[in-house]
Amino acid sequence: MSNIPRFPRRARNLLLLGICLLILGAVPTNPARAALLPQMVDNSLQDFTHGTFQRSSLSALRNTTASPDDLAGAVQLVPVGILKDWFNSPFLLPKRVTDIGAVAIGPHIFVIGGTATVGAAPAPVADVWSVTIDPTTGAPTGNSWDDEIDLPAVQTSDRYTATTAGRAVPAVAAVSTTQDDGYIYVIGGNVRPTGSPDSVSSYAVSIGTVVGGHITGWSVDNALLRIPAAEVLLGQLGLQSASALSFTTGGQTYIYVVGGLQRYREGTGGAQRTIEAGSSRVLYAKVGAGGQLLKPSNGTPGWDLLTAAIPVPTGLGDGVGIWDGAAIADHFDVGGGVGGDVLYVMGGQLRSSLADTGGAAAYNNAVFRALINTNGTLAWQTDTPQLTLPEARVGHAAVQFNGNIYVTGGRPVGGTPGQPQPAVLTSYVEDNLKLATIGENSNFIRNSNVLGLPRARHGSVVVAATPTEDAPNAAYVYVIAGQGDATLPPSEDDQGSDTMIYGKIGKSEDVHLTGYATSGWYYSAPYNTIWDGAQVQEVRWTTTISQTSLDIKMQYRISTASDCNAANTFDSSVWQDLDGSPTSSFSKNGANAVGLGAGLVAHCFQYRAFLTSVGSPPTLSPALLNVSILIFVPGSPDLKVKSINDLRSLNGNNALTGLTVTLMNQNSFQQTLPADAETKGSFFVDLFVFYQTEPYIAPSVPLTAADKTRSKGYANVNKSTMTPIAEYTVAQWCNPSPLVRGCQAIDLLSTTFTQPGTYTVTAVIDSFNYVPEAPIQAEQNNVTTKVIVVPSTAHNLYMPLIHK
Repeated sequence: MSNIPRFPRRARNLLLLGICLLILGAVPTNPARAALLPQMVDNSLQDFTHGTFQRSSLSALRNTTASPDDLAGAVQLVPVGILKDWFNSPFLLPKRVTDIGAVAIGPHIFVIGGTATVGAAPAPVADVWSVTIDPTTGAPTGNSWDDEIDLPAVQTSDRYTATTAGRAVPAVAAVSTTQDDGYIYVIGGNVRPTGSPDSVSSYAVSIGTVVGGHITGWSVDNALLRIPAAEVLLGQLGLQSASALSFTTGGQTYIYVVGGLQRYREGTGGAQRTIEAGSSRVLYAKVGAGGQLLKPSNGTPGWDLLTAAIPVPTGLGDGVGIWDGAAIADHFDVGGGVGGDVLYVMGGQLRSSLADTGGAAAYNNAVFRALINTNGTLAWQTDTPQLTLPEARVGHAAVQFNGNIYVTGGRPVGGTPGQPQPAVLTSYVEDNLKLATIGENSNFIRNSNVLGLPRARHGSVVVAATPTEDAPNAAYVYVIAGQGDATLPPSEDDQGSDTMIYGKIGKSEDVHLTGYATSGWYYSAPYNTIWDGAQVQEVRWTTTISQTSLDIKMQYRISTASDCNAANTFDSSVWQDLDGSPTSSFSKNGANAVGLGAGLVAHCFQYRAFLTSVGSPPTLSPALLNVSILIFVPGSPDLKVKSINDLRSLNGNNALTGLTVTLMNQNSFQQTLPADAETKGSFFVDLFVFYQTEPYIAPSVPLTAADKTRSKGYANVNKSTMTPIAEYTVAQWCNPSPLVRGCQAIDLLSTTFTQPGTYTVTAVIDSFNYVPEAPIQAEQNNVTTKVIVVPSTAHNLYMPLIHK
């Protein structure tokens, strides 16, 4: 509450009235009162996190010179540099493992299966562990990894019917239903079943249910969910080293199994041998109730095979597929009516030296790209030139975030795979849904020595961050377990490791070397204007644009839909341009504002920003600091006295113990607006009391000079407390003398109700019309009178108010 001297109220009233008149001068003539309300759409870091980033990222930038109300938080182009700051987890995995599966559900990371030393030899294991991430720092919480329920024992092939639980290089995917709940899918993997002298591929599928960040159980082995045979005669075959991922399109979530290696035993007796054949197939299933996997074709349990296979190179003979690579998929908003759902398959091995017909192993440096249709099917694209990694690579992992792709570790392949590398490769998705050409003769830039430890056949996940001013990170990338370089210490790492390394997206990119993306999009979350009949009359935004080579193109769309977050809210809406600098660019440095005219009724508002820079690569980025709108809202506050409350003693003598006044803001004639809809500040409530022997003089509104001398007490009420339908009770009164600065509390029983008798009490709310109200009836109900009979008073002691 403001500490306002009592005597200059009149001057303050005239000043606020003048401000109100200036504002209302822009309001169209309307028989009912309306207000022009500024509403901030996005300003802080937290505000911007609700939107969608495509080659754009968060920044903690703040500029109160350009915008006095600006908070820390902005949008800029995404840095495309290598993540240079990587950190080690403060505690280790329970075992040294490699060939693991890893997924994240919200802030919870799960490590599944893998290869570990059992006795004196490496073998597939059934261990499952989890850890929860602190989204503000990226570090794992607690003091150790949590043990989860082990993988269940399952039949893994037709040839070896004994069940086994341990699985290495499984394909794993996760579906989140909430931040802490969902399902984990463990598909295939390398197993060592009883009776087999060598490891083979599994066709089993296990589904884990996650509740509260922990696995509560695994599904029972279901033959209908097994990986379907490529050929009838090869029904024994499973897959290992495939890529699995989940994706939602057309309102349906699908699980995809991309490629993989079929490793199996052929022959009998001493003629047995191990065969390896690659797969170029893509299996998919839709996720049903309870996480069940259903065929998209008919809704029964199981998998469907997509007609279009991965377009692996021809001419390599039989047994060609793709495995031991990485795949990611996401929806990319790229503006201009363009955008789409895309899947990328990167690197991997194409052919094994253990193929049935013999021959040398072959490896892949290409990136295969498929558009994902709304029914979940894939349409592989023919890219010219072919998208590529810097070299063929196996044993790597990949994640994507906000349109950037991060490939970690792996073995580069010249003639044969080299040692694992501490490498990170980065690229980003362009508006044509291809990858940027940013590396030397490839679509990735590379730093071969940034992870700190060489890693291959590891797991990698991404966890979204909770940005803070000190750490405006967008997300964290994790590199978990895996193999190290056999020629480097620690020597044990070449059989598996127990580390988790993590890097920060959005803060640690080395932009001095590799700069920013040349362009990027930011889509705001839909914004609810709240008020009935609200009209968006102006869009305002603030930027930092340090050079003429930088720009931000703003566009908006509106909708009258009742649910601003529904999928079809903006289906009939068209993006409209906002040109804040018509003579040169779309936005100028500092404050921008574009009037939209009258009549644009909007319950829902959304904007998008297209940020651009030039350079090879750009070393500077424009920044969008905040966005607000000015809306025209029909309606008015209506302050009134709900009740004058004469408080009585409870001992039966009906003595007066105090007097309070309850106010309310409720307009019975039109939409109720808050009292501070047009201006901030406060208003006064005055109390007039006339004893039975005094002539009653009705006060005027605003109070006259004579009225002010008759006031027995006043209260100063902040306008912000009087929201629509709000009530507020004045329980303490201030000395109305003009010689007293601030609020000096008084005891009405001692100063006013000094003797028994009948009193006429009048309460005047908004004594000086600081809150404009409409229609005229709303201004006329600010005065309320009540007659009370006081047989006696019970005095209370009030301590003076102290203002800091």
